[in-house]
Amino acid sequence: MGIARTGSSEQDDAGLQIALSLSIFLAALNFFALSPFTPRIAADLHTSVPLVGQISTLMILTSAVFGLVIGPVSDHIGHRLPLLVGIVCVAANLVGLSLARSYTVMLALGLIGGLADALVFNIPFAIIGSRLRDRAQHQAISWTFASLSAAPILGVPILTLIGSQFGWRVALACAGGAAMVCAWFVAKAVPPDNQRSGEPLSLARIAGSYLPLFHDRTMVRLLASVGLRSMCWLGAIAYLGAFITDELHLGSRAGGLVFTVSGVGNVIGSMLGGRIRFAPLTLIAGVACLGGAVAVGATFATDDRTVAIAGIICASALSSLAGVMTGSLLAGQTRAGAGTTMVLNGTLINFGGAAGTAISGLLLRYHGFPGLAAGLPVFAVLAGAFTLWPVAGRRQPVVQPQS
Repeated sequence: MGIARTGSSEQDDAGLQIALSLSIFLAALNFFALSPFTPRIAADLHTSVPLVGQISTLMILTSAVFGLVIGPVSDHIGHRLPLLVGIVCVAANLVGLSLARSYTVMLALGLIGGLADALVFNIPFAIIGSRLRDRAQHQAISWTFASLSAAPILGVPILTLIGSQFGWRVALACAGGAAMVCAWFVAKAVPPDNQRSGEPLSLARIAGSYLPLFHDRTMVRLLASVGLRSMCWLGAIAYLGAFITDELHLGSRAGGLVFTVSGVGNVIGSMLGGRIRFAPLTLIAGVACLGGAVAVGATFATDDRTVAIAGIICASALSSLAGVMTGSLLAGQTRAGAGTTMVLNGTLINFGGAAGTAISGLLLRYHGFPGLAAGLPVFAVLAGAFTLWPVAGRRQPVVQPQS
């Protein structure tokens, strides 16, 4: 699977990749778990569907805030322990949601879910960035991104199947139990971190951990491209279901397939990202951003169902491809800690997604779906421009084949 560490066996390498893939899968499942059951949860707790949806919003914002601290802390104490804590938090969140009898309790659990997301969504990439190099690092990022994309394809349908037979509480409890089993496996498969410094960790030191990134113009441009790309794609995802249902008249069931269709595209893009060779990563990432802009614009501008579905698949694939390439660039070129860099990457994805969703809502309200077709691609074009910006004096990394 592309994991190669000095002195490690192929079995250990495969175990590490499986552990990282399972972790990132759980991070996505932790976020998507409520989606198929929102109407039933709202009815059982005597609240509204929009209010239940705000639990996911709280998780995003909590994750973004926690992430700013978690990155430097994980670089200081090691990445393995925070990852295990995050998976336990996933289990606690899902089991807690299954037992909750009031909306207030569910909202409070959103804080635990947000902490879990901040840890488990980002720390696997920090482990990859700190322990792997070159082609092995690039392929590991590709596999891990693909695992993230697999959650809406595999995890959500499985939860829905369990929920249809035994109820949403049993489905969430089963997901929480599976997370605990995964925590045990991750504890066995991820080797301990190297000895860390015993120096105390202060707020000033945490803030100072980001200075090498902000003093590097290349890193600033790459991180800006991450947030802008998320604004475009996650802003589009927020209203794809409504577009398919209301504009293409495919019905609510077809609208629900958006998760599956976009997930398939994400997996395609992620796996493709681990196989493209002999090309500068910045070129691939920048072109993928520009292609994604075209795909998002074409999706919302058409009333042809075939074109729209093809646009969704292309946009999701290109977004994931750009994510793999940008992640590889950040991990390979950072002058800060791996945890600091990769958690900041995830934090910007969250903030970008929140901003993109808000902007999409305004565009839709005042200009309809044509407004989304014209407005959202602007952010992806800017992301591509930041990525392709020429960098003087720095050799552009090229993906090399494994020997």
